[in-house]
Amino acid sequence: MLEWFEKQTNTDRIQFKKMVLKNGIERKGFQQIPDKRTNNFYKYYEKLVRETTPELDYEYIAYTEGQSWVNIKSTIFPSNIKIVHKGIAGQVDLQISKIDINEFKEAMSAKIENDMLIKPTGKSLSIQILVPELPRTSTIDSPEMYREDIVLALNAAEKLRKWYSNFKNEPIFNKTLKKESNKVNG
Repeated sequence: MLEWFEKQTNTDRIQFKKMVLKNGIERKGFQQIPDKRTNNFYKYYEKLVRETTPELDYEYIAYTEGQSWVNIKSTIFPSNIKIVHKGIAGQVDLQISKIDINEFKEAMSAKIENDMLIKPTGKSLSIQILVPELPRTSTIDSPEMYREDIVLALNAAEKLRKWYSNFKNEPIFNKTLKKESNKVNG
């Protein structure tokens, strides 16, 4: 591929693509470098989940510096749904992929609670609850200082988990599951 790009007109876009390819070829492999503060924060986060909202099924994994989103994949969720706590953005999202946002709004707007918002997020949609913002995890020396804010976020995550549990049999969700099972069976 690199040879092909090198034969193309030298535009900014082509230069960028060549740089990406060269970096991929020269790189010896991705190395995650653990960050002590970030790891301490997420170990504490897992402890709070176990104490306050064990239903979320959150499990700690090693994090690297700069990671500030927590992915929570409760066992009740199909593959296209997860909860993401975006600490530095001050929000907890129930992210749902493979559903058209307009169809979802039409089907579910009346079932959304007052503190919930339906938002587009990349190729997904999210039901979002705003929570206190947290600083970057790599800057936090004492995660215990943020206990109340983390617990508020965990409560929002649990509220979204329960909301999904209450409405998971709605046709809009079943439509997605049927598409997935057709792909597997087809």
